[in-house]
Amino acid sequence: MRRRGIPALAAVLTAFALGGCGGGSDKPELQPGSLRLGAVLGTTAWDREVLTGVRAAVKSLDRSGGLDGKVRVNLVVGEARQLAADGVRVVVLPCDAADQAAAAATLRRHQGFVLEPCNTGLWQRFHAVWPVSVSQTAEARVLIGYAHDQHYQRIAVIGDGRMARAVRAAARQAGLRFAAPRRADAVVVALASPYAQAAVARLRASGIDTPVLATHGMDDVGQIARHRSALDGVVFTAFGFADPGSELDELDERYRALTGHHPSSTVAALGYDAVRVLDYAAVDAGSTRPQSLRASMHGLDAYGATGKISYPQQGARSPAVSVALIRINHGQLDLVDRFDT
Repeated sequence: MRRRGIPALAAVLTAFALGGCGGGSDKPELQPGSLRLGAVLGTTAWDREVLTGVRAAVKSLDRSGGLDGKVRVNLVVGEARQLAADGVRVVVLPCDAADQAAAAATLRRHQGFVLEPCNTGLWQRFHAVWPVSVSQTAEARVLIGYAHDQHYQRIAVIGDGRMARAVRAAARQAGLRFAAPRRADAVVVALASPYAQAAVARLRASGIDTPVLATHGMDDVGQIARHRSALDGVVFTAFGFADPGSELDELDERYRALTGHHPSSTVAALGYDAVRVLDYAAVDAGSTRPQSLRASMHGLDAYGATGKISYPQQGARSPAVSVALIRINHGQLDLVDRFDT
C-alpha cells in the first residue's frame, strides 16, 4: 500500500542528532562496554511488530557501534520472570495492556529501567516505567479536535475500552453531544484491529454513510485492503506517517529486511523508538545503570521514527509527541495533518 504525504523534515532531525536535554560539560561520558536489553514476549500480532521494531533498532545500533557508538546492545527476548531472574534490568515491554501490566509487576521489585512502547498509563502505577508514545487521552483530544474543526456537534462512539473512554471524555470536554450512529454527524470507532475495520464495514452494510473517524486501531494496511471500499474516506489517528526519506520510511525497509514484508501498521515504530529513547537517555546519563537512566529521562528530548519525543521536567512521565491524522483514499493512505500533543 502506497503512502502519500508531505516531505520529511530530515534537516531538522539531523540538527538534533546528538539528542539529550542539553547537558553540561560536567556530565560523565558513556564508557565502552555492553548492555543486555530485555524484550518481553507478547501474545498479539502488534506485540510481534513491536518486537521486530526493537530488533531493527538494535541492528541499526550494532552497525554504528552501539549506544553512542560505544556500548554494544545484546538483545535478550523472553518472559519477564526469566529476564528478571537472569539479571536483565533494562527492558522493553510488549504492547498488549494485560501483558504489559503483568510484566511491569514482575519487574517492579528489581529496580530496573522499563520502556513502554504503547502508552497505557502504566507509569502512574510503576515508578520505573517510561512510556514512549502518545497517551490515550492526548490521542483522543487530537481526534475530537479534528471533529470539532469539522463542525461535528453530535458523535457516536463505538467501543468500550480505555481508548473509547478517553474519546468520550475528550468529547465531553469539547462540548460535543452523543447520539446513535444514524443520528450522529460522525461516528468515532475506538476499537483495535481487526474489529475497527469490521465495525465500519458493518455500518456501511447497514446503510449508514455517516463520516467515520477512528483511533490508531484503524492503522492496519492488511485490514484496510480487505475492507477497502467500506473504509474509503475514514480519517484516523496513527503514531506516524512514512513520508518518503523519513526515518519511519527507512524503518519500513529495515523491517522488510528482517521479515520479508513491510509492517502492517506504525506500531512497529514504537518498539524502534523505545531503543532510540534508550540511546538518548544513555548518552545524557553517561551510563547504562537503571537509576542513572531513570534520572536522565526528566526533560529529555529524543528523536525516533515517529519524530520528536519530549519528556517533562517533572511530574507526569508521558512524553509530548506528534500524532498523524490520516485519510483512507481508495485504499491509499493520505496525510491530513500532524498534531503535537
